[in-house]
Amino acid sequence: MLYSSVVVRLLFSLRNKLMNDLFDYKNETFKPFLISKGKTFFSKILYYLRLSIDAPHRSLINNFKKNIHLFKGNNVLDIGCGTKFYKNFIPDNIQYVGLEIESSKKYFNNDSEVVIYDGKKIPFKNNYFNNIICFEVLEHAFDYDSFIREVSRVSKQDSVLMFSVPFAAKFHHIPVDYFRYTPSSIKLILEKHNYKIENFIRRGDDVIVTLHFILVAILGLILKKKIIHSLLGLIFLPIGIISAISINLIELFNLGAKENCLGFFIIAKKKKFNKNS
Repeated sequence: MLYSSVVVRLLFSLRNKLMNDLFDYKNETFKPFLISKGKTFFSKILYYLRLSIDAPHRSLINNFKKNIHLFKGNNVLDIGCGTKFYKNFIPDNIQYVGLEIESSKKYFNNDSEVVIYDGKKIPFKNNYFNNIICFEVLEHAFDYDSFIREVSRVSKQDSVLMFSVPFAAKFHHIPVDYFRYTPSSIKLILEKHNYKIENFIRRGDDVIVTLHFILVAILGLILKKKIIHSLLGLIFLPIGIISAISINLIELFNLGAKENCLGFFIIAKKKKFNKNS
């Protein structure tokens, strides 16, 4: 009885420790460096190296570049713009406006093109923007319904909305990572706020997800503080390299199941109001 009591206490203690770790943002295994081409040769090498192993962002960037021709009008709002990375692909004749929350100042060097807001009311008048992009942001908005309502409010009729969400992704930007969205939920949320989906693109498949998780796990081991973890990660590094190369090759084909993917890239338009209705 005494032995079983001690075992139970140890198990409860371990469970509580693991649970506490989940709510401790300092314990995120590793945070990838920000996506930015930079101006120096070294920074560009890092950029292309990052993209070669970062399937989620590579798929996001590729989908954006393929569909940017759908932009219309003369302006675009980039919600959660970060380093303004996606401005690099936007034509010069379209006015770019970035939007970020107050706490982002400690991560990004915001300039006059970036508007800081309270995360609730977008500080622009109704029907203002022809295009809105919002990449990997919605999962961090706890009140997602109010968020999309604001996006719709500042969008013109027939405007273009491009956004992305992760699906198979690790708990990140702790503690403000709240949701994972399915195609069903995205459709309902958008339709509620007067959007019609024009294209719904899955990023990757279950094969790519599996290989990506193997790669992330190995990088996580290498970047841990304990030497034993780093050594173990280095031992498995060849498997990580093979996984990264395989992902790049598999992306050229449509092999795996559609039900599991890295995330989704969505293109929607704000419906025109029928004056006769």
